[in-house]
Amino acid sequence: MDKSNIAAIARNLSFLFIGQGASGVILFITMAYLARVLGPHNFGVISFAEGVLMFFLGITSLGLDYIGIREIAKAKEKTIYFTDRIVSIRLLLALLSFVLLIMFVFILRKPLITKYVTIIYGISLFSAACFLDWVFQGLEKMQFVAIGSITRALIFALGIVFLISNQEQVITVSIIYSLSWLASSIVLLIFYIRNIGLPHFNKDLTAYKSLLKDSLPIGFSILAGWVIYYFGSTMLFLLKGEHEAGIFNAAFRPIILMVTGLTLYFNAIFPIISKSAAADMYTLKQVINT
Repeated sequence: MDKSNIAAIARNLSFLFIGQGASGVILFITMAYLARVLGPHNFGVISFAEGVLMFFLGITSLGLDYIGIREIAKAKEKTIYFTDRIVSIRLLLALLSFVLLIMFVFILRKPLITKYVTIIYGISLFSAACFLDWVFQGLEKMQFVAIGSITRALIFALGIVFLISNQEQVITVSIIYSLSWLASSIVLLIFYIRNIGLPHFNKDLTAYKSLLKDSLPIGFSILAGWVIYYFGSTMLFLLKGEHEAGIFNAAFRPIILMVTGLTLYFNAIFPIISKSAAADMYTLKQVINT
């Protein structure tokens, strides 16, 4: 593994640590504050909505972002090709996911406030579909990934600190959450337009089929990850109620912070691994051993 690759990994890791590491800490502190202000019952409501959103985010993503990172890292000249097609598929999957979420909420036997909060959280699916952090990861411009992560965390944190002061503001919390996703997506879209151009909706069905075929195994692993981290708290909410789920989720937040830290290194090395795999098997083995 040559020095340029080592330097690239160090640079990528530095930006990701600053961005995703800092945003993880900000979100952790913000959620700790929310747990105190909202109390166990209402904190359980927003934690349930977040868990449901994460499941449908898995369907919206379906591993396509990792395929995009891999392909752009291997051939940066194809950035526009893969961005247009992957964002188009993700928007269609977001629409499907939102419809399924609405159907789930309709049959959910919980108070209206829980349904409203879950639906507002679900609106974030469309912003997430347009979140272009994976494009900049593939291009190894991790500074933009950092900006996107920090933007979302800061807007959510500032909105919570300045606007949330009592237990009854769960709807406001959900609106702030959705707006934080929207703002971070817009910020990265602006950077993309300034550096590359305006993305376009593309109806290349052949490319859709090929990309989905590649991404499905990763998509299933993402959904398996949801089972590991969110299924328990979701079932606790449905079976035992808001109060118990709120206490559990407040205690579980440090685990989520640790998981965020563990993903930083993988995200930093993934573009290098992709390029090495495109070169030859010897280079890939060198990178993996290092």
